[in-house]
Amino acid sequence: MDETVGKNAGRKLYEDGRAAMGSKDYAAAVEKLTASVDMSPHFKTYELRAECHLELKNFPQAIKYAAAAAGIGNNQFRARLVLAKALIEYGEVQWAVDKLNEALRMNPDYKAACDMLATLRENGVG
Repeated sequence: MDETVGKNAGRKLYEDGRAAMGSKDYAAAVEKLTASVDMSPHFKTYELRAECHLELKNFPQAIKYAAAAAGIGNNQFRARLVLAKALIEYGEVQWAVDKLNEALRMNPDYKAACDMLATLRENGVG
């Protein structure tokens, strides 16, 4: 397959996956995003897959893809927030606090991470 064709097809699948997320059809979104990342890997696609798995309450998969997004992206503080959400749902709250702190080291003004960390602290964690 021509590399440009693969990237264009991957981009179309990515957009279709985002549209499915917008319609709250997370299972369809996972299928589209998985096909997209197979053609054209990108940290944002992994991040969105993590969000879908989080919505589907498939926390181990959410953790896996959020960790991948955080690892392959460059300064990806949002991926760490998604990872923290999945870790909290999975019962790994202290690990989530660590990821939120990482996100805040990258972007000290990241309101979503600040708010989540404040909520955890109000509940005696972190």
